[in-house]
Amino acid sequence: MLLKILALAGLVISTSALAAGKVTFVKGEFSCLNLKNKNKAAQSLKSGDKILAGRSYYTHDLSQAVVKLPDGAWIRIGSDTKFELKKEKEYYTVLLQTGTVRVMFAQNLQKGKTKRLVIRTQEAWIDTAGGKFTVTYMPIFEHTSVYVDKGLVQVSPVADRAVKIPETVHGGEFSELLKSEGTPRSAQAMSERQQQMLKTLMFAQLKKSKD
Repeated sequence: MLLKILALAGLVISTSALAAGKVTFVKGEFSCLNLKNKNKAAQSLKSGDKILAGRSYYTHDLSQAVVKLPDGAWIRIGSDTKFELKKEKEYYTVLLQTGTVRVMFAQNLQKGKTKRLVIRTQEAWIDTAGGKFTVTYMPIFEHTSVYVDKGLVQVSPVADRAVKIPETVHGGEFSELLKSEGTPRSAQAMSERQQQMLKTLMFAQLKKSKD
């Protein structure tokens, strides 16, 4: 009703300005840049601030942040990470431009209340409906890595997503996609030692921000 009244009054409300999440934790510096007004200075964020669609978010060196989505999923942002968060009709999309994000909604998975979440890099489309996993994107190498702790994700190349069957990655497995190769490497099960080694590499930015 309110939207109708505002529309009749000639006021336009952009859906891109709607909140798509909330900051629950910040260590160091976490900033926001309005993509529609790039001349405006970046805004420093703190716990309790809203995450709005259509804006770019980034952590600085030795920094980290946690964002909570309305459906209960938590996204932990590592050091030197840049992303956008978009609210689609039936799911959320994290446009990861560089760095590391760790998605945690295992609790929702157990309750059967999860919704779809997509992580996108320049080369990869990572689709999930629950679980716990980490995505690292290094644009300089055009390289996307995915490690799944719990649940499963599906990894597809962005360019051929409509015609290629996605690679399914289960808990305890990892996959990676290089633009030069065009398709995700097969998901691989790992020993406990291999898992720890991979976590050390993929969580480097997250651990760096804790030191």
